[in-house]
Amino acid sequence: GEYEEALSFVRTARGLDARNTYLPTLEGRILLGLGDLAAARVLFDAVLRTEPNNLDARFGLAEIEVASGNPRSGADRFIASLRADPGNVRALLSLVILFGGLGEEETAGQYVRRVLQSAPGDPLVRYMAARHYFRFGDIVEARYHAKLAIDMKPDYRDAIRLLGSIELRNGDYASALPVLEDLLKTDRDDYLLWYALGTAYRETGAVDDAVNSFAGALRLRTDDEISRIALESLLMQSYDPDNPLRVRYAADRFRAADAYLERNLSEQALEQYRRGLMLDPRSVFGRLGYANIYKRRGFLAKYLSELNVLQSLGATDTGIEDEIEIYRSILGESVHADWSIDQFTVERRKHTVFAYLMQDPSYLLHPDSGGVLLDFIRTYLMRFENLKAEMFHEPIDTFKSAFEGARTGGADYFIIFTFDERERDFAAGAVVYQGTTGRELTRYSVRLTGNNRIERAVHAIAGEFYRDLPVSARLVERRFDEGLIDLGALDGLTEGDELIIVKRGELFYDRDAMEFTFADSSILGTFTVTRTDDLIAEGSIVPGSFFDMVNQDDLMVFPVISPETAAGAGAGRSDPQNGLYLDLLRIP
Repeated sequence: GEYEEALSFVRTARGLDARNTYLPTLEGRILLGLGDLAAARVLFDAVLRTEPNNLDARFGLAEIEVASGNPRSGADRFIASLRADPGNVRALLSLVILFGGLGEEETAGQYVRRVLQSAPGDPLVRYMAARHYFRFGDIVEARYHAKLAIDMKPDYRDAIRLLGSIELRNGDYASALPVLEDLLKTDRDDYLLWYALGTAYRETGAVDDAVNSFAGALRLRTDDEISRIALESLLMQSYDPDNPLRVRYAADRFRAADAYLERNLSEQALEQYRRGLMLDPRSVFGRLGYANIYKRRGFLAKYLSELNVLQSLGATDTGIEDEIEIYRSILGESVHADWSIDQFTVERRKHTVFAYLMQDPSYLLHPDSGGVLLDFIRTYLMRFENLKAEMFHEPIDTFKSAFEGARTGGADYFIIFTFDERERDFAAGAVVYQGTTGRELTRYSVRLTGNNRIERAVHAIAGEFYRDLPVSARLVERRFDEGLIDLGALDGLTEGDELIIVKRGELFYDRDAMEFTFADSSILGTFTVTRTDDLIAEGSIVPGSFFDMVNQDDLMVFPVISPETAAGAGAGRSDPQNGLYLDLLRIP
């Protein structure tokens, strides 16, 4: 997987042996790993011009098809190559991967049986067979082949990890514990085994042992995001807020926030402070850092509210008390003061969103971690005042079960998430559906490498979903031709924005788009923003007819986006299928 390094060496090798036709096909595969499909194709085509039946080059073109998002076309190319070499292990394993990724269990199983006949003593073949059976829920066969792979190659780390995942997938966590402990004896430096052990301890109620195991994974890999997220979640669920471990891991988040601030990345810093304060809500350092970001952005009411939290905790000093007095005075003529209302306790209209996981377990490097990722998404979405998110951590098998749950539960929207986690990259995909009709509305996908890739991917998808949600406000209070609504500057509202006022009970979610719909007869007038506070805004009301029918609790929306504009907004989003080709590149 170190494609940059591999590229340097293969080019040196080609300079030493220019006639070797294997080397350009190897370079082509390396370029595929780097995402340079065009350059890879040039190399494969060049080899085929001199050797039309070169299987490595033909396989390379098949892998390009998969990397381009055409897995079935790639499978057809591999099938064609088997006519020349029916027992070719690479082609057979590639077909196991591709048909498995397409969800065609029976066809993938046929190729599993064929490759086992061709190379029964190859540990990679046994590992891939175990992975296939694990993917489709045959735990007995998966365990059998994984153990055979380890018997053939005792230091086969991928097979050892897979066996740990198999034991967790079985759901009998108590029985999985001794197996995982034995596996750790073979390699105590495998952070993923420590994570798997932590998961088993957590599910059996051994919280302290689970915390120690997740911490063990972090000691081995300080950049292991999922172990950190799992550990933090467990601490928040099971330990008191003033527990030293919560304080310790919150400090890691605060240090990360400061590092982001040094690079002027205030949004990332804000999220690190939020996560740290969830662990250690009494932290003066963390609360001030969090508050100061809002202060720099001009959200002074939010800044003051965070200082008030410190005051309520008895954690202020003279400097903080002075700040509280100063900003109370500054905000004495703001919208919330003029209307004598606490904007942070106003009940806001919320979108209800259900989130589900439809996950191929073999695509999670950290076993059984889908629920941990969903919980992390939930805590990110909690920052948005007008969103109510409910997560279902157990993976679902069919769209039908998600749709039935969302419809019965009264969800406005529901999302099905998928994750693809590997050693050096992470992909997340989300498909958004209308809650009452089950119609697909939009989809998001992202694949990232580098540090903090999981957090960045989650924030990208969840943030884009939030930005796509239709905006509505409630008329909280009215004074003659002036009104107060429950949207403010933190929601992106600015002076001069005009909203349509819709009769209470006559604003509906569109069945075909992430928009609201209403009849012309439901329009009561317009609301033009004249002043904003952080979470509320004041504006002027203009009735739409001679009779003023606008009442408290009527709803307001921005003008409906035209279909042309909505279509353009989604441009550039890609389908999250391309991870399959990375699996193919693991086959020698």
